[in-house]
Amino acid sequence: MSVLLRPSNVVTVPSAYKFWLSVTGTPSLADPGRKLPGLEKQLEDAFVAERETWWDLGRTLSGDAGGDIAHMPTAGAFGSDFGVMLAWGRLVGDMALEDDVTLVVCDDPWLFRHLAIIDGVDAASPPALVNKIMRYAVRGFFARCSVAFRNVGAASRLSSGRHTMVQGDTALLVYGHPDSDANGFDAYFGDLMARHKALKRLLHTDCPAGRAIDLASDGRTMSLHAWGNAWFALSLVFCRWRPADRHLSGPNGWLIRRAAVMENSGGGPAMNRWQAYCQKHWLDTARPNCIAWPWENHGWERNLCRTALKQNVKTIGYQHTVVGPHQFNYAIHTNHDGLASIPDVVVADGPAYLSEMLAWGIPATRLVIGGAFRFPRFADDLFDPQGPVFVPLSAIFEAAQAQLNVVRILVANGRIVFIKPHSM
Repeated sequence: MSVLLRPSNVVTVPSAYKFWLSVTGTPSLADPGRKLPGLEKQLEDAFVAERETWWDLGRTLSGDAGGDIAHMPTAGAFGSDFGVMLAWGRLVGDMALEDDVTLVVCDDPWLFRHLAIIDGVDAASPPALVNKIMRYAVRGFFARCSVAFRNVGAASRLSSGRHTMVQGDTALLVYGHPDSDANGFDAYFGDLMARHKALKRLLHTDCPAGRAIDLASDGRTMSLHAWGNAWFALSLVFCRWRPADRHLSGPNGWLIRRAAVMENSGGGPAMNRWQAYCQKHWLDTARPNCIAWPWENHGWERNLCRTALKQNVKTIGYQHTVVGPHQFNYAIHTNHDGLASIPDVVVADGPAYLSEMLAWGIPATRLVIGGAFRFPRFADDLFDPQGPVFVPLSAIFEAAQAQLNVVRILVANGRIVFIKPHSM
């Protein structure tokens, strides 16, 4: 056996292994000198290598009933860590083929069971599972209650906004970004509303009611909550993502079980169901001529495209935040119905991302380059190699901490650094 798999409460004598690593937040050992070297790069390579597996599973799961309300079936790395779990499995499988013995410390009960069935892994007794399942289930129930009652209130407060929309309007559908205002500026589309007075702005249901009311003071902005229904909102208490039984066994069964428990421990599936309900009723009644929104190919966006296609409403997906080759959700490969859930036109930020989406299955006939409205044009020759370094921090706390570690090195070497916390 080349891999010793142990929970952190099991003591393994150092002479039994050459290197060690800990996974998914498991506490590290007090022996940094023997931590597996190059782990970060190996994990990233394994993550990319498992892309096809995630796409294949996502396509199957997204076609099941309820597959449209979860993040995992879209292969969205920002909303699901399923790809990282696949990467740990590949990494441990590769280490099990080596001559050197590696200690893998894992307290995650689902991932532990997934790793334990790999050939060449010597596994101790797995961490307890029932207590974690119960704790996440209770948390999820209260999260859904919070979502349900919050949406009841939002639908009631914002219901008058539906009268702002006239059939045949062209609309921007946006998130409730804190930098947007009621004076014609939108954080996603810049000054487009100021330049095109006929444009209307629809706010995603993630935007709180109070913020939506503030933005609606321009007379051209309304919230999708306005098309909600209080009784439907209450039913969200029972809304959970339930993968079919056939997915809960096999080589990735434990990871799919884990993904379902994690997603159902919060209000995400319920909010995705509410978003799909509100946008469908908006399209059914308001019948806009065209919709443009910051596109990431999430589940709610796929539902939007399907409904718009039936209503003969043109859809324009303006490429949102990108993370290069790691944001697999931009591919068409998890859309079980193909182009039926992709916008009519996808506006790429630039040629690099257009090429990436083209390679990931988006037809060239649906792709154009539009740049990024959120960035103003600058004069030429502004770059100064000795100038201050600008560091916009990630919304992910751990990633922001890693960025700040680099900042400290730059400052220690005499560089001036400007830091911008993430607005979310």
